[in-house]
Amino acid sequence: MKRWLRLGLLLAMGACACARGPKEVRPAPAWTGEEPMSWFDCAEGSTLVMRRAPGDGGRPYLFRERLTRSRDGKAEVSRGAGSHHVFIKYWPWGPPPPREKFLRRDHLEIQGEAIPVDVFERTATKGGASSNHQYCGRLVEEVWKRVDAPAAEGALRVRHDRVHSDIPPGCSQPPVPELWESDAEGFVDTRRVLGVREEVVIDGWVYPCLRVRTWDHEGVPFDSLECPGVLGGKAQWEEVLRFSAGQIQRDRIEVVSFDCRR
Repeated sequence: MKRWLRLGLLLAMGACACARGPKEVRPAPAWTGEEPMSWFDCAEGSTLVMRRAPGDGGRPYLFRERLTRSRDGKAEVSRGAGSHHVFIKYWPWGPPPPREKFLRRDHLEIQGEAIPVDVFERTATKGGASSNHQYCGRLVEEVWKRVDAPAAEGALRVRHDRVHSDIPPGCSQPPVPELWESDAEGFVDTRRVLGVREEVVIDGWVYPCLRVRTWDHEGVPFDSLECPGVLGGKAQWEEVLRFSAGQIQRDRIEVVSFDCRR
């Protein structure tokens, strides 16, 4: 009887230890790249494991991405859950970066804290890129960056300049709902950081993150945790699925673990 009681106590202690997570939690090494960590910073065999929670109440499931090939200026990634896999190809090159012009030093209040920022005017012309979208014509945005922030940290605020942008009909439009009204200066927010001192723990490492809100062209908000030192640059994000009958499903995705081999 005593032996069974002792065994039960050991199992209970083990369960408590598992619930607490990793025995040691340490700050992750600072990421010093110009961009968030990507597949191009990793060697073949690197992996990224994520959990997807369907917005329809379905059971969450894990899926894995694995870098199978990285040479000749491109990366090939295998993505799948179970026995189903697809291959995705990435290229490091792309359109020339947009031009930025310093405008002023300012402050942005986030969660009651006045944060010093440098404000830039960012211009992307035909063939350029801005806010992860490509356009033809001329797109102008006002970009607010934290002073002395790490190079890979994203902007704290982005405002689309409707007055000075010139996007002809038929071009891909910026992610600004047409029905949204501009402010008195002709700007519309397309990105706002809701928290600058967020953290996430992955494999026992603590990563600093930004809690970010963006919107699509229909005004649907998307929240994410941007963490430059996490493979892919995000630890959590949302995806909205639209169906032909008009329904919208919001899925939540989070990084469970990653291994960026060097």
